[in-house]
Amino acid sequence: MHESIVEQTHWVYGEKYLVLDRSLRHVAEALARGLDVRLNWQVEEVDHSEGGGRAGVTVRGAGGDTVEAQRCIVAAPVTALKPATPCSIRFRPALPQFKQRAVDTVRVANAVKVFLAFERPFWPEGLFDVACVGCFLPELWILSYPPEPPTGPAGAGLFDPQVAARTKEVVTFFAAGNLADELSKMSKDEIVGKALDQLDQMFGSEADPAPSRTHLTGSHVADWSTERLVGGAYTYPTLRSSGNRGVMAAPLGDRVFFAGEATHLGVNPCMQGAMETGIRAASQVLACVKGPERSRM
Repeated sequence: MHESIVEQTHWVYGEKYLVLDRSLRHVAEALARGLDVRLNWQVEEVDHSEGGGRAGVTVRGAGGDTVEAQRCIVAAPVTALKPATPCSIRFRPALPQFKQRAVDTVRVANAVKVFLAFERPFWPEGLFDVACVGCFLPELWILSYPPEPPTGPAGAGLFDPQVAARTKEVVTFFAAGNLADELSKMSKDEIVGKALDQLDQMFGSEADPAPSRTHLTGSHVADWSTERLVGGAYTYPTLRSSGNRGVMAAPLGDRVFFAGEATHLGVNPCMQGAMETGIRAASQVLACVKGPERSRM
């Protein structure tokens, strides 16, 4: 409860939704311009010891490749900072005990999204977000984006070019926490079937009692617990975790800095919080390189 109060105290964003007019892929691509981005490059070790590398920090990948830098920002999921996880990162020297204890108190919940694609809408015009009380899935939203070339491997659910060509609307269902854990035990067909039943119950009519099945073009279930290098969605307020997000965010000397939604005191469970911690960590690095006065210019 105390950590929830801290989150509310740090909330300064008002009550409006900021909705993109395109997919989040465009945000990632814009931020990546001019950068050496390496996908599917799992980090195994961050060596910030005195002999760790000529530049100050050596980052070693699972395939044996290395990257050397004067300073390093670790923005990995909090699961990567915990020992004995599939995505665990070793630190040399090891994280101080007080920081490791802080990491251990902050936990990650699962989340599941169910995407249902349709050739035409069958819901009221302008419908955006619905809280579905007492239903199988607790929330859905509907966003319309301009057409763009499909990404991802052909034949992968919604990424099938033929499916994309026929699709005009996509409904996204969202579940987190204990419910997401229950969904992880179910098959995709069962989840999709129940989600379609829910839509029919909400928007079916006497003339068209099962519109979701009539107009369905494709479906996809994204379960974040199955993402090996993440192991969940985002963090949430937990017992004894109050104050530990700030401890997690504290740098190790002037070489290793920490970012990511888990290190945000206010809006941690979202991309917005993660991006703000990236700005904070970048400012800390600039302060070390240029001095505190010049980093604020």
